[in-house]
Amino acid sequence: MNIRTLLIPATVAALAISSHAEVRPSMNIGVGTRAFSMANNHVALSNDLSAIYWNPAGLAFLPVREFQVGMDGLGLSANSTIFNDKTTDSFMRLRLSQAGMLVSVPVNRGGLTFAGAFLNPIVFDDIATYSASYEDARNPGSQIDTRNDYGAYGGLRHWSLAFGTQVAKGFGVGLSASLVTGRQRSTAVFDSSYNDTVILANDQSQQQGVYAGYDVRVGLMYNYLDKFRVGLRIALPQVLFLREDFSVLNPDGSTLWDTTYEGTMYSSYTGALGASATLPFMVVSAEIRGRAPYGLVFVNDPGLSSSQAGRACMEAGVGAEVPLVVIPMAARAGYSVGQVDQHAYVVKYSGMASPQWSDDGTKAESYRHLISAGLGVVAGKCRIDLAYGHQMWSTSKDNVLTQDFSHDRLLLSVGFRY
Repeated sequence: MNIRTLLIPATVAALAISSHAEVRPSMNIGVGTRAFSMANNHVALSNDLSAIYWNPAGLAFLPVREFQVGMDGLGLSANSTIFNDKTTDSFMRLRLSQAGMLVSVPVNRGGLTFAGAFLNPIVFDDIATYSASYEDARNPGSQIDTRNDYGAYGGLRHWSLAFGTQVAKGFGVGLSASLVTGRQRSTAVFDSSYNDTVILANDQSQQQGVYAGYDVRVGLMYNYLDKFRVGLRIALPQVLFLREDFSVLNPDGSTLWDTTYEGTMYSSYTGALGASATLPFMVVSAEIRGRAPYGLVFVNDPGLSSSQAGRACMEAGVGAEVPLVVIPMAARAGYSVGQVDQHAYVVKYSGMASPQWSDDGTKAESYRHLISAGLGVVAGKCRIDLAYGHQMWSTSKDNVLTQDFSHDRLLLSVGFRY
């Protein structure tokens, strides 16, 4: 193994990770402060603006008018280990998480509620920062030094309209349709040297992606006397058209070369099934969620057999809310656990017969865990909700790079019912 064998693949990986990686990190952090404080176990308990996303059938049991707005702060950190060398990196950002309103319409029988909102449920945040020093196996005593610094941020926004109506006593149906737009920006810097001789210095690349498409989801809910609920949500595959501008830069920041990729990004069918119970002393909600195999979208595609995309991806969780007797406040907590979905979205670039289904040498080393808690305060027609959640998971790439991720989210929302 010579220096070219060692360095060229690493350089190519550092440059290509921002444009054509088969595994595209994305995370569904959801919407709604109350939902997040219960670890997003909300399909059977959707009783505020977030029902647009979690289960539009829940709107059928909301005979109110409400305006709601929320902000959140996101923090991602990663401990990367390569050849026993450890590196830690992190970043934080603040954004508008949601804003919208719902309006109940008087009807002769049952309930009918319409809603419209801006939602911010999907993030593309990612970090791959590491450095390593190791010996050239073919030349004992020769030292190879490498450094990679990759970061990405962005996400998908939903511009949604929805309605929910009761079609029979205690039985509601709902539909939401969303225009999905989004952006992602990523940068990568790679350095390498051999026996203190610089081979590549400040080798930079950057990528900017723009996405636009649609999301459609349907919901069912059975509500027995406002005490027990069963909810079901099914989201149809998203179709997003994309344009990604990819550039390689000189050390001085000028452009060495650039190119543009166009294509279509897809999700598979996703859904959730859950139940909730309103007891005298607390509310409990539990559910299972899943992403269906992509074989339901791309039928008879042979590449799926060796990829995680060809298998279902599941998670489950439970949440609880306890009202406080002395003051109009409720305390909430939740826990969810599930597989790390490496193919929440797949891309078919123009000219390709099908998406690249390879897992790109990446595999999950642990499940994704979400622990959350929050408070809700009601003061007249105003409601203030606060939530905090911590997620953690681990991945590895080519059995060389191991990363332990943690994601923190703090969310505040204010709602007015009138």
